[in-house]
Amino acid sequence: MSINTGHGNLAPPRRRVRPNGPRLMGFMNAAVASWESMSRRRQFLSTPAELLELAARRIGLRDFGDARLAEPLEMLCATLRDSPQLTAAGRIVLRADLLQRLCNRLEIEYEGKLFPELASAPVRQPWFVLGWPRSGTTLLHRLLALDPAHRAPLTWEIYRPCPSPDPAMAHADFRIKQAERGVRLFHYFGPDYRTIHEVGASLPEECLGLVANSLVSDWFHAGCRADEYMQWYFAQDLTATYALHRQQLRILQRKWPRRRWVLKAPTHLHGLPWLLRIYPDARIIQTHRDPAEALPSLASLFAVVRGMNCREIDPVEVAREMCELMSRMLLDCMKARDAETRRRDSRARFADVYYSDLAADPIATVETLYRSLGEELGAEARTAMQRYLSEQPRHKHGVHRYDRAQFGIDVPRERERLKFYYERFEPAAGSTRPAWMADRDHRST
Repeated sequence: MSINTGHGNLAPPRRRVRPNGPRLMGFMNAAVASWESMSRRRQFLSTPAELLELAARRIGLRDFGDARLAEPLEMLCATLRDSPQLTAAGRIVLRADLLQRLCNRLEIEYEGKLFPELASAPVRQPWFVLGWPRSGTTLLHRLLALDPAHRAPLTWEIYRPCPSPDPAMAHADFRIKQAERGVRLFHYFGPDYRTIHEVGASLPEECLGLVANSLVSDWFHAGCRADEYMQWYFAQDLTATYALHRQQLRILQRKWPRRRWVLKAPTHLHGLPWLLRIYPDARIIQTHRDPAEALPSLASLFAVVRGMNCREIDPVEVAREMCELMSRMLLDCMKARDAETRRRDSRARFADVYYSDLAADPIATVETLYRSLGEELGAEARTAMQRYLSEQPRHKHGVHRYDRAQFGIDVPRERERLKFYYERFEPAAGSTRPAWMADRDHRST
């Protein structure tokens, strides 16, 4: 059967790809696998009870808060234990991430007890950027973060939000060094990732990590395939997840002058109904790019992330998975937007940004966005944004290269699957600008 990739009829072989990682990873996998074979136990995979106990001993606290932690923790431990894809090093890395989430939960609960006023602290009119990965969300988010009236969470704050950071010591916080070590290790084991998405301990980052501290998040599907967990996830009420997200923002802002939060994560496409419930005055900024253009880049990103933890990657399987996941999340988002519009006049609550506009003229696009949300782009913010754009070299960490045909994406089929989305966001009749025009050489997405 031929597969239409949009570049003629091709029939690429189903080829599993070995990840591009350092030689040390291979030695580590072999050593740990040998040890586990001799000991007949996957030592680096703990049971839920063992992980909870280890987190409690590490932090010196025992109250994890929400009792609903048990079910997702059990499912995630089962995924790590039973996944045939994971290497020994991958299990160690994903277990360490899960353990950090549990440590964060202990500290969040403790902070709430120390400062009970956090329970009612306002998080006023936050702006949320959401859209497909590779649709301009990162560039837009980082531009918005440059406005002095705004605050975006930094990577180190997301990695460990407690205790509340002190603005007077923000550049010397001990967690910055911790996050820097984590970023270096991440880049060592995934050398191709920096060409796709720039990560730095003190850079603004998406708030998916805050959502993940609930253990109810698609975060855990990135590192390895977790189908059973994701089926469970999509059936969950996410009210408690977004309440925990808000509590972490309250903790992060406790010692700071109040500024508007600007946040972003693709996961909010699915979580929008609960997000709007927890943040009733939030402003929602949705980015748009032709999914047929974004899908190969997205599949490449996930293949690189999975490649850090898995023995082999099937690019066609990864692409199909991403197609299904993102089409579902887009549909969830549109349903939530329609429901909110029926409930009340929300014209000033939602704004749409096209990737083509953002790539062609970022400042003009941001200025239009501000006006649509009833705000004005100030001179200081404009200058900061212009400086950022002029100082950001194109392809700073190299060019993100991938073979589009490798992913076997059937463009006509995917466009038919997403017909609801194309019809909703195509330009109005008579428009001179094709909404789906994409700039593949854009500096950052």
